[in-house]
Amino acid sequence: MYWLPGIECVVAIFTVWVMPKRLTRLEIYITWILMVALTFAADIVLALSFHLYDMATPKSDWQVTIIDVLFPPASGVVVLNFMPSRRSRFLIYMVLVTAISDCIELLNVHFKYVTYRHWNIWYSAVAYLIGILILRLHLYFIRTLRQSETEK
Repeated sequence: MYWLPGIECVVAIFTVWVMPKRLTRLEIYITWILMVALTFAADIVLALSFHLYDMATPKSDWQVTIIDVLFPPASGVVVLNFMPSRRSRFLIYMVLVTAISDCIELLNVHFKYVTYRHWNIWYSAVAYLIGILILRLHLYFIRTLRQSETEK
């Protein structure tokens, strides 16, 4: 059950390690923390409170926590690192990343790591689109804040 998310974690972390960096170490660090917080918040509200889906088992396993701390943040860093700045390219990129994310999620559903209760892939597509927009705003905020700090 955990082999697929384990492979996903290894691939995502390896990608972060070897990719040409367009982000600073600080931006990667802050993005990692943001992604962990967003992942935990989403899982607590949607999975544990509203019971819309289960991760691995109805109870939370320590392996799920490890995967939540590794895969979504590493994926978010990769997505943000390669995010185009031009709006027209960004819209295409956003749709492409959402489609890839949905395919990865469907694989996790197929191999029983994720079980939908009152959830479906279209809800995930909307969540991924919102998440990508949040990442874009997040990077803009960090860079604007850093620039204003250096101008003082």
